[in-house]
Amino acid sequence: MSVTARSIRKVLRGEVSPGAPSLCFRLDSLQVPDGSSLAVVGPSGCGKSLLLALLAGITLPEEGAIEIGSTRIDSLEPRAREEFRRQSIGLALQGENLLLGWSVFENVLLGLRFTSTYPRLQWRARALEMLTRVGLGHCRRRRPGSLTSADRQKVVIARALVHHPSVLLVDEPTARLDPGSANQVLQLLVEMAREGGQTMILFTDDPMIARRLDQTFDASHLLERSDLPL
Repeated sequence: MSVTARSIRKVLRGEVSPGAPSLCFRLDSLQVPDGSSLAVVGPSGCGKSLLLALLAGITLPEEGAIEIGSTRIDSLEPRAREEFRRQSIGLALQGENLLLGWSVFENVLLGLRFTSTYPRLQWRARALEMLTRVGLGHCRRRRPGSLTSADRQKVVIARALVHHPSVLLVDEPTARLDPGSANQVLQLLVEMAREGGQTMILFTDDPMIARRLDQTFDASHLLERSDLPL
């Protein structure tokens, strides 16, 4: 599915720190064609995380429109928007967000529990298929804490893609990795998104990563001071 955002505006009133000036998030236009990849690049605090939340339908703009495929997600009712996100969007968020008391296999399986892409009888085979694809089929019974940072990130990727979403949103996938592991994880992401036909939007502060994707978007200008009162 293509991803389009137009004339987006959202005011952040004192959300950066108490008593701080209001900030306004502005995005005139963002277009990501179906099946392509985009790197959203900018320093920490520039508004990348807010953009991710807007595109995922986790938070809503005060003005503007966000469309994924033919669906305008900002106009959906909360329950319908959540259902759309579960079915159509894969999220690979910074910090891994893995359940440390569960096995690697169970963590990936979790990505299928709230979707209808695959029948329940196929869940275990699909989860194992994805773990094998990221090179961790032999680690399926291990706990995430026993893996390297790079392997934990691969589990996150497998879980984000296990339900075959149309759009993949990835937040700082290589932030905690050494250069060799970062390159390996990035290559895996690009390959798997292309194999699955996903539209991938990757958020990063590393311009080198951006060169591996189809397009680059400079996010450094998204936030500006607002003249609105707190």
